[in-house]
Amino acid sequence: MSLSNNCMQLSAAEKRWLPWFGKAGKLAMGWACRLNRSAYPVIGQTFEAIAQTRVKLLQGWAQEQWEHLAELAASAGNDIRSLDGQVLQQKLAQAEDFSELFVVDAAGEVLASTWRGQGTRPRIDPRPLAEGLKAPFLHGPYSDPLTLAIGPSTSSFHDEVTLMFYQPIKVDRQVVGCLCARVPNDVLGDLIQREAGHIFAESGTTTCSWCSRVSTPACSRGGLVALALRGRHLQPRREPQERRAHSVENRAGAAPHRA
Repeated sequence: MSLSNNCMQLSAAEKRWLPWFGKAGKLAMGWACRLNRSAYPVIGQTFEAIAQTRVKLLQGWAQEQWEHLAELAASAGNDIRSLDGQVLQQKLAQAEDFSELFVVDAAGEVLASTWRGQGTRPRIDPRPLAEGLKAPFLHGPYSDPLTLAIGPSTSSFHDEVTLMFYQPIKVDRQVVGCLCARVPNDVLGDLIQREAGHIFAESGTTTCSWCSRVSTPACSRGGLVALALRGRHLQPRREPQERRAHSVENRAGAAPHRA
């Protein structure tokens, strides 16, 4: 079995990140790979099965969230303002992974929200909003301090890393705004750990994807997006570099994944 490493579109800097020396350096890892090359087929099949399981898990979860939002957006009827705070709170109680539901008009002004916090609310980023006005749009993971301020939904661990769902709202067949749903990224980490477990128990690593900046150009290109960074029982506190989030886009589906 041949490895697919050479098929990955990595930059020169990304290919040089591993040091030559040390227990996990190029020399040690290269020698270990050579000694265990007969195990490539079994390892490859194992990781492929794990990857497929997690892709289906994330896609199923995302589809469930889209169904919640489509149902709520359709209930707007002839007036977007009918989706007031009380209606949003009722849906939030059903869709427990959301930490906030809010409605914005086409200009990005927040018309209603389940969050009643104090202070000035930042304006909605116009780039993902523009996409969300065209079709259902999933933005993230990215860092948003407001996610930290609002608090967790179903995950015990919580930080500012965010996924945002954008569901267009139509009145008389015209898009007049978006129904937005905020999800703390650690919800996905818990989902994967609960349903799919770890690849290696001693590492605590669950899954990650390589991506390019699209919706948020300020993010570094080709950054590593951790959908579930570290097992909370093994790593209760994250280092700063592990908390960086980079932005990707994905229409009406789960976060991107490359096996």
